[in-house]
Amino acid sequence: MTNEGKKFLNTEVNKLHGFIYMLDQIAEKILQDNLDITYPDFLMMMVLDNMGASSQQQLSNYLHVTKSSISKRVDTLSKKNLLIRVSNPDNRRENIVHLSDQGIDTITKAYLFLDKASDPFFKVLEDKRDDFSEMVDVLLKEIRHDHNH
Repeated sequence: MTNEGKKFLNTEVNKLHGFIYMLDQIAEKILQDNLDITYPDFLMMMVLDNMGASSQQQLSNYLHVTKSSISKRVDTLSKKNLLIRVSNPDNRRENIVHLSDQGIDTITKAYLFLDKASDPFFKVLEDKRDDFSEMVDVLLKEIRHDHNH
């Protein structure tokens, strides 16, 4: 390994990537085992829960994935009765997607499962959890500021 590679292994950025990767893997397993959805399914459903009915193009832009990927995910989640897709009356070439009642129930359960699963990881922080949360907020604010110009 190069000297730069060795240095990088000990950086906060690399440690955060590793931590987030592991959280994503745990979330994937929990969601698949309990709700039969993938982590990317969850992300799209979370966006719809937050933003409400959205076009597939809006989902593609927001999640930074291809329209084809969104289309496949919408097909899968529609077949599971988690999403409803309708043609936009103002533009028949555009689909509007929103969570079904079953989708709302599933995303609510997903939030609860993932929140409960994260408790043991953050319990080790004990009385520093609020400080950690504030630091994450500061970092998110900074990275959003730097990359939204």
